[in-house]
Amino acid sequence: MPGPYELNQKLVMGAVQKIRIKIMPATGGAKVLNPKSIEFINRNLGIYLLENKDYDHIKTIKLLQYPVITKDTTEYDYEWTFNIKQP
Repeated sequence: MPGPYELNQKLVMGAVQKIRIKIMPATGGAKVLNPKSIEFINRNLGIYLLENKDYDHIKTIKLLQYPVITKDTTEYDYEWTFNIKQP
């Protein structure tokens, strides 16, 4: 599930960044997030730079991982910090 887009205006080069992501089950689907769903989300979770608006040229800025959960939950909220060294 891609998104949000257009983070560039929120990022400051050379400064510590914080990003907080809250996830919940999709409407009409499962009622809870389980350890397997978090494992699936963690496979590609990150901040990426889309160069030339071309999905063949994506640069990884920061990979993110939710900590492992051991029981079902209705929502999961976590915050990461990182530094961007180049534009």
